Amino acid sequence: MNMWNLTKIKKKPIHLISIALIALLLLFSGCLDNNLIDETGPDAKINLPKDSFSKYEDIHFEIKNTGDTVLEFGRAFNIEYYDENTDEWTQKDLDLVWPQDLIILEPGETFDQQVFNPSSNFITEAKDGEYRIIKKLHCADTGESFKVVENFYIDMDEPYPNASLSLDKDNFDKNENIEYTVKNIGTTPITFGRMFEVKFYEQMENRWKPVEMQMAVTLEMIVLDPGESFKQSFNPSEHFAKNVEDGLYRINKSVTCTETEDVLYLETEFNIVGK
Repeated sequence: MNMWNLTKIKKKPIHLISIALIALLLLFSGCLDNNLIDETGPDAKINLPKDSFSKYEDIHFEIKNTGDTVLEFGRAFNIEYYDENTDEWTQKDLDLVWPQDLIILEPGETFDQQVFNPSSNFITEAKDGEYRIIKKLHCADTGESFKVVENFYIDMDEPYPNASLSLDKDNFDKNENIEYTVKNIGTTPITFGRMFEVKFYEQMENRWKPVEMQMAVTLEMIVLDPGESFKQSFNPSEHFAKNVEDGLYRINKSVTCTETEDVLYLETEFNIVGK
């Protein structure tokens, strides 16, 4: 009877110690899991609208703070080109001027980075191939620095629709012929008709008001190859349906890229000044 009681007393402390150890391990494991979930640290990504660009195309990208800390950085960035012959990345020198301000980005926020154009902002000629953007960022809390990278391609055969609408001067008399020029400054043909729109800036209402025109135009379709121009004129005193007011005006015209069917909306402004 005494031996049985002694054995029973020895087993009881072992059972309690085992429960305590298991509880301690579970608690420690839970703390580790919480730390892994809650502490993501500084992180960011570069967003591009697409993967491939023409060398004549403006390339716009944004920085997004995808971490849980405040980020700080300047506007400067680097571009590198992948040389398939040497299997190495080489830095491209850029003809860009960056303001020396400090950008502060809260978690979840995005920043629109400066636009660059390979044909005009690369010191040396833009080649066909793979490139990457490299941006250096800093964690505001810890001072930790890190880099984000995003790859893209320059395709010499990528169609790049672009056009300009311009006038030879800014101020006109109401009886003067106003001639505007449409120029194809892209790499693909564009098409458009002779129709255009004129708007008047109403200062009291702070809005652009369409001007009613009395002008006959032919329904032909104009095709401009890259580098070509088209000119068209109108006379406010002859072609405006109502009395011509002095003030600020705007010409609006749309053109279409024949290869991509992208529509470009062009505009230019001028003043009518009474004499």
